[in-house]
Amino acid sequence: MQGSGQIKLPSGEKIYVGYGADSGHKYTSLGRLLVMDGKIPEEDLTLSNLIQYFEQHPDELDSYLKKNDRYIFFKVVNYTVPYGSIGVPVTPMRSIATDKTVFPAGGLAFAVIEPKKSEGFWQFRKKKGPEKSFFALDQDTGSAIQTAARADVYFGIGNQAMSEAGDLNSYGQLYYLLRR
Repeated sequence: MQGSGQIKLPSGEKIYVGYGADSGHKYTSLGRLLVMDGKIPEEDLTLSNLIQYFEQHPDELDSYLKKNDRYIFFKVVNYTVPYGSIGVPVTPMRSIATDKTVFPAGGLAFAVIEPKKSEGFWQFRKKKGPEKSFFALDQDTGSAIQTAARADVYFGIGNQAMSEAGDLNSYGQLYYLLRR
């Protein structure tokens, strides 16, 4: 979501960008700051609620943005699908990002996600029941993933994927399959 994108130019032409570099500073989550300041309850922290909060309080956006010193710089790329940090295209619902100081790049994992506030996720995936489970390859990393207790799932491209990914705020288990 944050390492690649499409830009539509005024001429109508689309260009594609990918991760080029970063500012070298530690990432500070705006959502975490809002939770710490008592503006959004932690169980309600989703992308759509974050966006809604700043739409209702536009005067606060600038001060919160200044609290994150990490900036991502993009470069123009010649591919239309995002690539993970290991240099291969990522696949919706089959690619995850983890802390590479904990988990080896390219590894196979089995994820079990417990539903929380993400009913749309379960409807989108046509899965009924208490959890969603799937195999995934560990093909990416991110600045917010700095612990063994965190993994991000790549949902895909487009508004629906962004909505589904942004509304998933859940706990689960990650089983890494390692060779003995």
